[in-house]
Amino acid sequence: PTTLVSGGFGADVAGQFNLIQRIIARPVAIIGSSASIVLMSESSRALRAGEPIRPVLVACLRRLTTLTLVVFVPIAVIGPWAVPMVLGEGWSASGTYLLALLPGVAADFIVIPVFPLLGLVERLWTQLAGSVLRIGLVASAIMGFAEAGISATTMMLGVSGASIVAGVFGLVMCWRGTASERLQIGRAHV
Repeated sequence: PTTLVSGGFGADVAGQFNLIQRIIARPVAIIGSSASIVLMSESSRALRAGEPIRPVLVACLRRLTTLTLVVFVPIAVIGPWAVPMVLGEGWSASGTYLLALLPGVAADFIVIPVFPLLGLVERLWTQLAGSVLRIGLVASAIMGFAEAGISATTMMLGVSGASIVAGVFGLVMCWRGTASERLQIGRAHV
């Protein structure tokens, strides 16, 4: 997305966008990756035991949602003034950009770790469609707002909205993919 932001809004906005991504999105991606590994391990164990995996999904979503509140609410409170204080006044817009991007990053923090579950339940095409949808929505938000001449902050809110929409799609597909009846019937034939 940074390249698209640069093309639509200039190098200054792209630099600040990239900075916020580095400060927020990348570190939480590490936590999300760990959560995904645990989810896949527990789900695989449940499938091998002939148990439904939806309870594993629900437990993971509860933990991720709780962790999201614990991590992102303080960031929303202190981030807008802390970013320019640490980096200097030239980065003052980054605090506002942080607030605009935070809802989407929080949604990604919850959804991206559970999305690989679709591969486990043999819904790879759905997983691919969700990934393509996310990329398309984010790119469309960036370029659409740039083409319309709308502010960078509003564009970043649009990127957050795109991430949330893609996240809802991903959660619905994971929920449907973990329908216990379908998986138990599949296990009965093995």
